[in-house]
Amino acid sequence: MLQEINRKKRPIILIAGCSLLNFSLGSFYAWSVFLEPLQQTLAVSRSEVSAVFSFATICFTLGVLFGAPVYRRVRAAAVASGALLVGALGIAVAAGSMSLPVVIVGYGIIYGIANGVGYNLTLQLINTELQHNTGVATGFVTACYAVGSVVSAPILVYAIEALGVWNTFYALALFLLFAAVIVGMLLVLAGTTMACPPVAVYQDAAPVNNKIFVVLWFGFGLGAMAGLMVIGHAAGIISAYGGAPAQIALGTMFVNIGNVTGRLSGGWLSQHFPARRVLTVVMASAATVLLALAFFPIVWVALVAMLLIGFAYGANACTYPLSVSVYFGREQLAKVFGMLMTAWGIAGLTAPWIAGVIYDGTGQYRYAILVAAAAALAGSIISLVLPEKRLSEPAISKGA
Repeated sequence: MLQEINRKKRPIILIAGCSLLNFSLGSFYAWSVFLEPLQQTLAVSRSEVSAVFSFATICFTLGVLFGAPVYRRVRAAAVASGALLVGALGIAVAAGSMSLPVVIVGYGIIYGIANGVGYNLTLQLINTELQHNTGVATGFVTACYAVGSVVSAPILVYAIEALGVWNTFYALALFLLFAAVIVGMLLVLAGTTMACPPVAVYQDAAPVNNKIFVVLWFGFGLGAMAGLMVIGHAAGIISAYGGAPAQIALGTMFVNIGNVTGRLSGGWLSQHFPARRVLTVVMASAATVLLALAFFPIVWVALVAMLLIGFAYGANACTYPLSVSVYFGREQLAKVFGMLMTAWGIAGLTAPWIAGVIYDGTGQYRYAILVAAAAALAGSIISLVLPEKRLSEPAISKGA
């Protein structure tokens, strides 16, 4: 009887497990709340503390890149719980150190790698275990990652004020330990085995088409660059346009709301329209919004722009992994998306820095925003090269 119930409810249980995993890992992107407290506690510069998240970005990318071999050898429930347990260990290491190098190792390297492995696992599970509505499900699960960041940020701020930064790290580690147990149980109940079975078991497995991969890589990188150049300086842009502190806070909230909404919408759009159209329209719209932001330095324009740029960034974050399923087949998502994530990693490291350099050199954000608009437009144009193909259609054949 229990097996019958589990079989009927399996998709719901699977989505619940993946959603909780991503929600828990989303605390990774609440890092900014630790910046000032760590700077004061460790008596170091802001740039030195910022190095923690630079390492975290690199290691997140590595976790996504090298997750596929793990998924082929270890059961999904064990990988999911393991990612959370290793993440908890990394944060506990950071908490017990009271030194910047160990914080880099604990949060930046250990938690970063665990985060990437866990995040990519959810994408692989949804796209291989579910037979229907994978686009919508992917949008929901990736949105939970963004929601985790939004929800955890104010909680962590309160905890830092009440407990101090080191005890807050310990509290976050305990939460991840608790989540590891629940997520593992849910994925066991869902009947998951290996998240990424050997490619040989799929008769319709498509080889990696280098031309399509290069187009996706540049499109993903350009889209991420456009978004992060603005998102990484959202508070500064609104302030430069004359925004009050309350408006700056509102703009940051709008970015997060747009990000969550974009991920949900990207999944639905990818379910109903060819990937090429979704990517082209999303990035062309982002370029238009960025041009308006550059030439109309008004606070309300900046606020609306933050909402829409957040939306475009979130839509891309969901649509690109689904595009991998479209063009290469679901069984290759973990491997190909891991390689694709190197484009995001490069953009994550360089885009905010480039925007800062341009601002320092010109004394204004207009030219940085114009560069971001050019990146979005280039990403839109390059996406036109992609074949017209829907998520429900078979992966591109060897002869394509």
